[in-house]
Amino acid sequence: MSVVAPVSALASTLLPLGVAVAQGERPGPFVVAVGAVCLVAVVLVSLEAGPGAAGDGRSLAHRLRGAGYGLASGVLFGLLFLFLRNAGTSGVLGPVAVARTAGATLAACTWLLTRGTRGPAGLRPA
Repeated sequence: MSVVAPVSALASTLLPLGVAVAQGERPGPFVVAVGAVCLVAVVLVSLEAGPGAAGDGRSLAHRLRGAGYGLASGVLFGLLFLFLRNAGTSGVLGPVAVARTAGATLAACTWLLTRGTRGPAGLRPA
């Protein structure tokens, strides 16, 4: 799943950029050029080479699942950046504290919901 991190990075960058363009901001030619270079870099980094690339039994569904994980995490990071941007300037620690508390609560709820699930032979699912 080497595609997760690059797709996440690209999505977390493109979402705030897309919102800014939709709100009327216009990026200069340098920003557009750097964005194109980043897109090419994501494609190159995501390519798998070596012994694990061909014939390892990974299906298209496995690869698409990795891209889906990257897209989901990138969208959530992008939303975090947008929310922090729009949180205002009156308080510095308030928005960060709320984000941290919400993340910890979500992680605790996820742990509580999944701690009882076991896979075959008592192993946790990967």
